Amino acid sequence: MSFWKNRPLLIAVILIIILFVLLFATAGTSGEGGTQSVIGGIFAPMQEGLYNFTASIGDFFSNLFSTTDLDKENLELKQKVAELESKLQDYENIASENERLKELLNVVDSVGDYEIVTARVIGKNPGVWFREFTINAGRNQGVKKDMIVLTKDGLMGRVISSADSYAKVMTLIDLESGVPALVERTRQNGVVKLKGGTEDSGDALEMYYLPIDADVVPGDKILTSGIGGVYPKGLVIGTVTEVSAESGTEKRVTVKSAVDFERMEEVMVIKHVFEEVEE
Repeated sequence: MSFWKNRPLLIAVILIIILFVLLFATAGTSGEGGTQSVIGGIFAPMQEGLYNFTASIGDFFSNLFSTTDLDKENLELKQKVAELESKLQDYENIASENERLKELLNVVDSVGDYEIVTARVIGKNPGVWFREFTINAGRNQGVKKDMIVLTKDGLMGRVISSADSYAKVMTLIDLESGVPALVERTRQNGVVKLKGGTEDSGDALEMYYLPIDADVVPGDKILTSGIGGVYPKGLVIGTVTEVSAESGTEKRVTVKSAVDFERMEEVMVIKHVFEEVEE
């Protein structure tokens, strides 16, 4: 039985029984010369000690059970606090997402009258961090191959394949990409590609085919030119960070993408396929 295994409780019960025996044994301590007085005189000091000891045992168990209840209540309160903190975090995440979506919708004016669909980034292609992403919108939402994808900051890339509920997006930071572009300030045309044409360049872009005397300086904004028809005109690509004339015949212009490819969460797909124009 669990009672016999509970050694502290068993000891307390035995001591209480002994205390009751001593109480009866010393009931006649006020008498003179009787047997009860003799017994009482012998056991009276022991009685007092045992009484104090058993009282301490009782207080110990009382405090033990009381502490256990307090601990349980404290644990429940901590769990409630954790739940409230989790809900608060969820509310903050939702508020933050809504704010990002509002910023994304502010871009709508720059794409004209085309219908758009918002989507969330749900994956990336392992090993090629800046090349390919997966979004949670596909054919069921009207997303098709070659549709243009934007973030709130600018051009991300275009859809390369579409399934029912998701789509694959290839970014500007891709070996095969080339985006017709222009310098916003001077309207001079070129093509933006991955710098150096190798993945060793990381996320750095370069604007090619600018003449040696082209008026372009660090800080200039680079936009899509609309030439070729694949990308609509006026979408933000990035900002010039470095200009040199090492090649001798054309300017070497380094461009930093306006999009933070490491921290993309929501995107916008233009629901229109811009046909490539033969030159």
